Amino acid sequence: MASSQSPSSSSLVPRPGWKHDVFLSFRGEDTRYNFVDHLYTALIQHGIDVFKDDKTLPIGQPISPELLKAIEESRFAVVVFSEKYAESSWCLEELCKIMECKDRMGLRVLPVMWIHLMCIDRKEALPWLLSNMIRREHHVSMINDPEDGAEMIETRFCNKKVLLVLDDVNQLDFLAARHEWFGPGSRIVITTRDEHLPSDTDAKYKPPLLLMEQAIELFSRHAFRKNSPPDEYKKLSDRATSSSSLESFRLWQIEQIHDSIKRNRQLEVIEAIFVPFSFNDDLSFSADVFESMKKLRLLHVHRKFTSVVPTILPDELRSVRRNDYPFLSLPVAHMDKLVHLELCRGQIQSLWNGQKIMPNLKFIHLEMLNHIS
Repeated sequence: MASSQSPSSSSLVPRPGWKHDVFLSFRGEDTRYNFVDHLYTALIQHGIDVFKDDKTLPIGQPISPELLKAIEESRFAVVVFSEKYAESSWCLEELCKIMECKDRMGLRVLPVMWIHLMCIDRKEALPWLLSNMIRREHHVSMINDPEDGAEMIETRFCNKKVLLVLDDVNQLDFLAARHEWFGPGSRIVITTRDEHLPSDTDAKYKPPLLLMEQAIELFSRHAFRKNSPPDEYKKLSDRATSSSSLESFRLWQIEQIHDSIKRNRQLEVIEAIFVPFSFNDDLSFSADVFESMKKLRLLHVHRKFTSVVPTILPDELRSVRRNDYPFLSLPVAHMDKLVHLELCRGQIQSLWNGQKIMPNLKFIHLEMLNHIS
């Protein structure tokens, strides 16, 4: 008798796009209207796409090509071994196909011995099976790139009604590219600084500027973890939050800043610089541009502002936010008065060497900094 050998990993056939999460193999007369019916319902309620064949095949009829194709297009096969499973030639043919796909195509098989589960209360058996499957899938289905993540989102939610909130995003290709990724009745809420980003939305809403009291409360929650700033920081908070309120302060918009720097005038009176996310042009001021801004307390800049790493940042700075910062370092180590530091994306590799005590730093937010050490 010739011995059979499992194919080597090099013979595995690349899988096509998944169509089903789970293929259910079972003997209908044993489990169709009890365990399998409840299992199918529970899986669907958990957002898992399941192929369950409800046809009763006449004795002697071959298994349908559609059924074989469904096995090939499934990520998991759950085989419910019941008392009479092996008496069905159809079930055995299904099982042979499942094992073939397991060896050649990487199909993951989860066997269930129904004869042992019959004595277990259904409320205990179903959650056990579900959690086992989900844990195993999470373990083996690693997300290797954004395309994998996008496919998983679409697969998991295309049949579910969801409420999804995407906060402060700058791209949607791998998060919510199309309406069809989510089931009927779903609501997707997107917040972004780029007003051109959500091009395929049903409605857009631009929130009004905050009142001064609201802006101070929001700033304080982030900077001090309470609704109002400490007494020693009240004046600073008023200055920092003026950029997001209806009341004016010495906040300089980009056109004013550009004109003043080029003319080298009034730099010493600038207290806040705010370059919005929607401003698409890269600025390229000289590295020493901040040396004359002795009163600068707030610096919120998107992308490039100086042509190279700035030589110095003013000592009076209390709040620094840099998005997509293009340089490897940022001179913040000497800034003992800094209260708020926020860096999102960019090429920065380090903030300072060794340990650094910054007594007034209350809020620091670092996000998507893949190069920092």
